Amino acid sequence: MKILHMHASLRSGGIEAMITNLSNKMVKTESVKIGLLLEIGENDVFLNKLDKRVSVVSMQSNGVVSKLVLIWRVFQFLRHEDADVVHIHGFFAYYALAVLLLHRSKNFFYTMHNDSYNEGTVWDLRFAFLKRFCFKKGWIHPVTISHASKQSFTELYRVDSKLIYNGVPTPQIQPAGLEKFRLTPQTRLFVHAGRISPQKNQIVMCEVFKQLIEEGKDVVLLIAGKEENDNIFKEIQSYICNRIVYLGERNDVPSMMNESDAFCLFSIFEGMPVTLLEALSVGCVPICTPVGGVPEALENGKVGFLAETPTVEACCKSVNDFLALDYNQLMTMKENVRKKFTEFDIRNTAKEYVDYYKEIINKRS
Repeated sequence: MKILHMHASLRSGGIEAMITNLSNKMVKTESVKIGLLLEIGENDVFLNKLDKRVSVVSMQSNGVVSKLVLIWRVFQFLRHEDADVVHIHGFFAYYALAVLLLHRSKNFFYTMHNDSYNEGTVWDLRFAFLKRFCFKKGWIHPVTISHASKQSFTELYRVDSKLIYNGVPTPQIQPAGLEKFRLTPQTRLFVHAGRISPQKNQIVMCEVFKQLIEEGKDVVLLIAGKEENDNIFKEIQSYICNRIVYLGERNDVPSMMNESDAFCLFSIFEGMPVTLLEALSVGCVPICTPVGGVPEALENGKVGFLAETPTVEACCKSVNDFLALDYNQLMTMKENVRKKFTEFDIRNTAKEYVDYYKEIINKRS
């Protein structure tokens, strides 16, 4: 089977990580190609993590083009591409023309990587009516990644979707060099990985740790992520000190988590965050807000901690609950976290996708 994944780029991010992980697993048994909307460049950090058997092609190999030209290029590319599966990962507007004109000859799939009401760019939202039309017509086969995302999808689009949980591979751990940030032998090291954006709620996270530090708690927060929002990044800088450290973009997140005590994600909305699953894979205790599919992966007080709301007060309470664990309780929780990971192994995710592809193809043949 020939599988084509389509996305904007292979730069840092959860969707990019998912596409990379899926491609690497699928290429063991299928032919896999990735088509990118943006020009390939040095910021495509996941490019070097791809299996060499996965080919990559860009729609903008000759510089930046207008949106309309890009839509036409995508259509022409997909028109001539001999793929059994065209798997779209967001940015529907750029594929609308191709879906409308090629749905009889192509099998289109679309993964909703976030809460349906918060998925897509402003420009992409202008095509929401057309996306809904294509879903209802069965021209695109939608996939959701948690029960919460499935519910929001059904509410918004009034059609059913295939639920397939996100997954990550068992990571290959390398030294991340984080031990130097432990200021004392008792320091609890917390890590956050995510693009600097309103969704990830990093200002609240910084305020939580500012309060803990002022209370005399021996904690250090390490923040890793792309500077996507300048205003939020400038505000974060006001919190930076020897106990709240910004590390920039990193491509070794699982290794960072392996050297940390806990992972913090205080998002306002989510789908099924890949960073959370990476934390599970190495036994790094997650402390998160109960948004999207997060509560489906965690159990408060047993498998990580769930703050009641994405507020300073609620998140601070959850971090303090973690700090109150004694050594034996911490080791038990880490073991529970590792066990939970088995439900989110990329091998299961890839198999479910391939089986779903085959099911749809067989129905149409």
